[in-house]
Amino acid sequence: MNTYPKQQGFILVSTVIVITVFMVLMGTYMVNLVGNQRVSTSLSQRSIQARFAAHSGMQWAINDALYHNANHLNCGQAAPTFTLTGGGTRGFTVTVNCVATPMIDSDNNNYTVYVLKVTAFQGMINRSNYVTRTIQQTICVGLPISCSNAIQ
Repeated sequence: MNTYPKQQGFILVSTVIVITVFMVLMGTYMVNLVGNQRVSTSLSQRSIQARFAAHSGMQWAINDALYHNANHLNCGQAAPTFTLTGGGTRGFTVTVNCVATPMIDSDNNNYTVYVLKVTAFQGMINRSNYVTRTIQQTICVGLPISCSNAIQ
Protein backbone atom coordinates (compact mmCIF):
# COMPACT_ATOMS: atom_id res chain seq x y z
CA MET A 1 0.00 0.00 0.00
CA ASN A 2 1.30 3.37 -1.09
CA THR A 3 0.70 6.21 1.35
CA TYR A 4 1.97 9.04 -0.88
CA PRO A 5 0.28 8.72 -4.29
CA LYS A 6 0.80 12.43 -5.24
CA GLN A 7 4.63 12.09 -5.23
CA GLN A 8 4.89 9.47 -7.94
CA GLY A 9 7.13 10.33 -10.92
CA PHE A 10 9.51 12.68 -9.09
CA ILE A 11 12.57 10.62 -10.18
CA LEU A 12 11.41 10.80 -13.80
CA VAL A 13 11.26 14.62 -13.74
CA SER A 14 14.71 14.84 -12.08
CA THR A 15 16.20 12.48 -14.65
CA VAL A 16 14.78 14.48 -17.56
CA ILE A 17 16.22 17.71 -16.11
CA VAL A 18 19.68 16.16 -15.59
CA ILE A 19 19.72 14.68 -19.10
CA THR A 20 18.60 18.01 -20.61
CA VAL A 21 21.34 19.94 -18.78
CA PHE A 22 23.91 17.34 -19.84
CA MET A 23 22.82 17.56 -23.50
CA VAL A 24 22.99 21.39 -23.44
CA LEU A 25 26.52 21.26 -21.98
CA MET A 26 27.64 18.70 -24.58
CA GLY A 27 26.12 20.79 -27.40
CA THR A 28 27.94 23.91 -26.17
CA TYR A 29 31.20 21.99 -25.98
CA MET A 30 30.79 20.67 -29.53
CA VAL A 31 30.01 24.14 -30.93
CA ASN A 32 33.15 25.54 -29.25
CA LEU A 33 35.25 22.63 -30.51
CA VAL A 34 34.10 23.10 -34.11
CA GLY A 35 34.66 26.86 -33.87
CA ASN A 36 38.21 26.39 -32.55
CA GLN A 37 39.03 23.93 -35.33
CA ARG A 38 37.75 26.38 -37.92
CA VAL A 39 39.93 29.21 -36.49
CA SER A 40 42.97 26.90 -36.28
CA THR A 41 42.57 25.83 -39.90
CA SER A 42 42.20 29.44 -41.03
CA LEU A 43 45.36 30.53 -39.15
CA SER A 44 47.29 27.59 -40.57
CA GLN A 45 46.27 28.55 -44.10
CA ARG A 46 47.21 32.20 -43.52
CA SER A 47 50.58 31.13 -42.12
CA ILE A 48 51.31 29.21 -45.32
CA GLN A 49 50.23 32.22 -47.38
CA ALA A 50 52.61 34.43 -45.36
CA ARG A 51 55.46 32.03 -46.07
CA PHE A 52 54.78 32.17 -49.81
CA ALA A 53 54.50 35.97 -49.65
CA ALA A 54 57.93 36.12 -47.95
CA HIS A 55 59.40 33.84 -50.62
CA SER A 56 57.92 36.10 -53.33
CA GLY A 57 59.59 39.09 -51.72
CA MET A 58 62.88 37.17 -51.52
CA GLN A 59 62.70 36.29 -55.22
CA TRP A 60 62.12 39.95 -56.06
CA ALA A 61 65.11 40.99 -53.88
CA ILE A 62 67.44 38.38 -55.38
CA ASN A 63 66.39 39.38 -58.90
CA ASP A 64 67.06 43.04 -58.08
CA ALA A 65 70.49 42.23 -56.62
CA LEU A 66 71.55 39.95 -59.47
CA TYR A 67 70.20 41.80 -62.50
CA HIS A 68 69.66 45.44 -61.46
CA ASN A 69 72.66 46.22 -59.20
CA ALA A 70 70.30 46.33 -56.18
CA ASN A 71 68.85 49.63 -57.42
CA HIS A 72 65.54 49.10 -55.62
CA LEU A 73 66.83 47.43 -52.44
CA ASN A 74 68.17 50.61 -50.80
CA CYS A 75 70.80 48.60 -48.92
CA GLY A 76 71.68 50.30 -45.64
CA GLN A 77 68.79 52.78 -46.00
CA ALA A 78 65.03 52.63 -45.58
CA ALA A 79 63.78 49.16 -46.47
CA PRO A 80 61.48 48.98 -49.49
CA THR A 81 57.95 47.94 -48.61
CA PHE A 82 55.23 46.84 -50.99
CA THR A 83 51.89 45.08 -50.90
CA LEU A 84 51.26 41.99 -52.98
CA THR A 85 48.14 42.12 -55.15
CA GLY A 86 47.78 38.74 -56.81
CA GLY A 87 46.75 35.21 -56.03
CA GLY A 88 46.77 33.71 -52.55
CA THR A 89 49.25 36.29 -51.26
CA ARG A 90 46.98 39.25 -52.02
CA GLY A 91 47.05 41.85 -49.24
CA PHE A 92 50.34 40.78 -47.63
CA THR A 93 52.81 43.58 -46.96
CA VAL A 94 56.44 42.69 -47.71
CA THR A 95 59.47 44.50 -46.26
CA VAL A 96 62.96 43.80 -47.61
CA ASN A 97 65.99 44.68 -45.46
CA CYS A 98 69.37 44.56 -47.18
CA VAL A 99 72.97 44.83 -46.02
CA ALA A 100 75.57 45.01 -48.82
CA THR A 101 79.25 44.37 -48.15
CA PRO A 102 81.80 44.93 -50.95
CA MET A 103 84.52 42.26 -50.94
CA ILE A 104 87.74 41.37 -52.79
CA ASP A 105 88.77 37.72 -53.07
CA SER A 106 92.29 36.29 -53.16
CA ASP A 107 92.43 36.65 -56.97
CA ASN A 108 91.62 40.39 -56.72
CA ASN A 109 88.06 39.89 -57.99
CA ASN A 110 85.49 42.38 -56.68
CA TYR A 111 82.12 41.08 -55.57
CA THR A 112 79.33 42.08 -53.20
CA VAL A 113 77.78 40.01 -50.42
CA TYR A 114 74.10 40.81 -49.83
CA VAL A 115 72.33 39.74 -46.67
CA LEU A 116 68.62 39.87 -47.45
CA LYS A 117 65.95 39.66 -44.77
CA VAL A 118 62.35 39.58 -45.98
CA THR A 119 59.29 39.88 -43.75
CA ALA A 120 55.73 39.35 -44.98
CA PHE A 121 52.77 40.17 -42.76
CA GLN A 122 49.06 40.77 -42.82
CA GLY A 123 46.69 42.04 -40.16
CA MET A 124 47.36 44.10 -37.05
CA ILE A 125 49.82 43.20 -34.30
CA ASN A 126 48.15 41.82 -31.13
CA ARG A 127 45.00 40.91 -33.06
CA SER A 128 43.81 37.41 -33.82
CA ASN A 129 44.13 37.96 -37.58
CA TYR A 130 47.85 38.92 -37.50
CA VAL A 131 50.25 36.58 -39.29
CA THR A 132 53.91 37.10 -40.22
CA ARG A 133 56.86 35.17 -41.65
CA THR A 134 60.50 36.21 -42.00
CA ILE A 135 63.18 34.56 -44.12
CA GLN A 136 66.83 35.49 -44.60
CA GLN A 137 69.32 34.66 -47.32
CA THR A 138 72.90 35.61 -48.16
CA ILE A 139 73.92 35.92 -51.80
CA CYS A 140 77.12 36.95 -53.61
CA VAL A 141 77.03 38.99 -56.79
CA GLY A 142 80.06 39.13 -59.04
CA LEU A 143 81.58 35.70 -58.36
CA PRO A 144 81.63 32.83 -60.84
CA ILE A 145 80.36 30.52 -58.07
CA SER A 146 77.47 30.99 -55.69
CA CYS A 147 77.86 31.78 -51.99
CA SER A 148 74.16 31.52 -51.27
CA ASN A 149 73.15 30.50 -47.75
CA ALA A 150 69.44 30.23 -47.03
CA ILE A 151 68.26 30.67 -43.43
CA GLN A 152 64.61 30.19 -42.64
